[in-house]
Amino acid sequence: MTTMKDLKLYGENVAAIAAIVHEDKNVYENIYNNLPQKIGGFVGIWSICADAAAVFSEQENLLSAREDFDWIRAIESYAKGIITLLQQGLYPTIVDMRTIAVCASENNSLISCRYVGE
Repeated sequence: MTTMKDLKLYGENVAAIAAIVHEDKNVYENIYNNLPQKIGGFVGIWSICADAAAVFSEQENLLSAREDFDWIRAIESYAKGIITLLQQGLYPTIVDMRTIAVCASENNSLISCRYVGE
């Protein structure tokens, strides 16, 4: 069952991911121009942000109780990982998003992820 807290966290994640995707005009235009048929234009980019936020929220729910969970660092790394795929002309699958979410939230661990860089 979805709670108001879950919805709030999801909303914060959508807002953060969308802000990061849109903060650099060149990045946004690159995504928009490279994936127009795959993403459906402007609305499609928002849809990717919403899907990505849902996946990140699942991972966040597993880790947010940890004292060392750094939400800002994790969401920024996660969004950059999604952006990396989009700029390569790749539409991230749910598996891609889950992998990036784990890597972004565990970026100080031994997990190695090709999507997430410092």
